[in-house]
Amino acid sequence: MTRFQRQKQPRWLGHVLATVFLACVAGLAILKFGRPPSIPEPAANGAPSRASEIPRAGAGTKPTYRHLYTDDARCLANSARGAAPEARVYRWTDAQGVAHFSDRPPADAAGDAFRVESLRDTPPLELRIEARATTLPPHVTSRALADAHGIAKVLRGVLAVETPGRLRLNVVIVGTDAAFARELGEPRGDRAGVYVGARRLILVRAQREHEGTLTVLRHEIVHALVHEWIGFLPSALNEGLAEYFEAFAAQGMGGQIDPRRYARRLQRAGLPQRSDAALRAILNAPSREFYAHARHRNYDWSLGLVSTLMSSSEGRRALAATLKAQRLDPCRPVDAAAILAREWRGGLLNLHQSWAAHAAGSALGVHSY
Repeated sequence: MTRFQRQKQPRWLGHVLATVFLACVAGLAILKFGRPPSIPEPAANGAPSRASEIPRAGAGTKPTYRHLYTDDARCLANSARGAAPEARVYRWTDAQGVAHFSDRPPADAAGDAFRVESLRDTPPLELRIEARATTLPPHVTSRALADAHGIAKVLRGVLAVETPGRLRLNVVIVGTDAAFARELGEPRGDRAGVYVGARRLILVRAQREHEGTLTVLRHEIVHALVHEWIGFLPSALNEGLAEYFEAFAAQGMGGQIDPRRYARRLQRAGLPQRSDAALRAILNAPSREFYAHARHRNYDWSLGLVSTLMSSSEGRRALAATLKAQRLDPCRPVDAAAILAREWRGGLLNLHQSWAAHAAGSALGVHSY
């Protein structure tokens, strides 16, 4: 035999080497991609068998960049800074019996000689949109404004969110990663948009298609409105609302959301059966854990939950009650699981069943507002 030929080895040795090789490959895969997420199974009494937490990030997890920078100093932005008062109209009648309307009181009238009225139909939101290192066609700007006002109208009219004053938000849409980093002061990372509460700034990285840019903008607008009008909502509801309103389409004086646009996402995410442990886990998850390596699944689950709540009058009332409770104590996330368990007929287990049915696509009618 020549020097390049291999000696014949025992057959069992080949099997051993193959087994070792496959074990090494599997080990490397776990190190690279992390363990698959798991949800605690309930014990016999219905309680989770271990702490109901969504999976934590492992040591080798890819860093997650924040896209929501809350203003901890203010907690809720309805403090006066940057918010204009509600528009007012002064009404009085002169000596000749002629009625007058003005944005200023009459100079020569006594204090009780005129009546002040608020224009409650005045949009509670004002957006200033500008583009940097990119171009933004006028029709895109118009759609962005219509979407923002439509979302604000749903929050105010459907979910009973209070909107005192007039909130001013700055929107900057940039065309390059470098422009994004300059505006934010740190690398863009994997973010398509951010909301910076202290500056009331929405920063969006322009997408290839204008519809993609508007989708990101709608997401961040919801984060801004939640922070400014509601408070530090639990991550699951905060992101669930933002994901839900990504599909918002302004129409006339209102708008609509078609859940069929994200039906595949809900189906792929899947849900554990016969258990409300996953629902409690995601509602009670701290932000650090929510945005861990299972965050894409958590986003999908949150979207499905909010879509389920918004699909019925009972669900909308339950969600409105949660938002109201959060506004009363804006600086720390409320116990959303406890509120929803109280407001949803049959508690969390029934809500979980409706959530699972909605995610499976059994009732995906258009939501019109």
